[in-house]
Amino acid sequence: MKVNPDSLPPSISHFKARLVAQGDSQTKGINFDEVYTPIIRFTSLRIILHIAATFDLEIVQEDFVNAFLNGKLSEKGIYITQLEGFEDPDHPDWVCELHGNIYGLRQGARVWYECLDTVLRTYGMTRTEADQVLWLKILVFLLAHVDDILIVENKNETAGIKAYLSSAFKFKDLGDAHHFLGLVITRDRKNR
Repeated sequence: MKVNPDSLPPSISHFKARLVAQGDSQTKGINFDEVYTPIIRFTSLRIILHIAATFDLEIVQEDFVNAFLNGKLSEKGIYITQLEGFEDPDHPDWVCELHGNIYGLRQGARVWYECLDTVLRTYGMTRTEADQVLWLKILVFLLAHVDDILIVENKNETAGIKAYLSSAFKFKDLGDAHHFLGLVITRDRKNR
């Protein structure tokens, strides 16, 4: 269930269902090696919002649809049991081998992050060393927190990065940012 962030009490936006792996049954060194995924530093977020206010840049928010499903697993031999209702009665002990990423895997967030990083670097963006979920390209800033992103840029450039991202991923354009990571974003553009 996804809730609307701007209502009290929160109202239901929509319901969602996902196939989720039992990552707790994975073994380090066998099913995965690296699980670390960087997250936004609030200092970076505040600085980028300050730059947007100072230079009157657009702040738009995007939400990737089923983000984790975009990544490909580098590990081989990751299996899940047959899905309930899809079991083969002749072979009840059969399992399904995963080739792509799904929710619930221990390395799932890392695989998605690497996929997003590859696409953004192909677009010509550079990841910063100080905050590895902040990518830059001449007054274009992109901050990612798992599957939610903020794009801060000049109004003329917004269409370019959105078009590029939509060629690689399916996402929902949430328009001007109003809520991000529990923060409420309001703007007084006249006074910057």
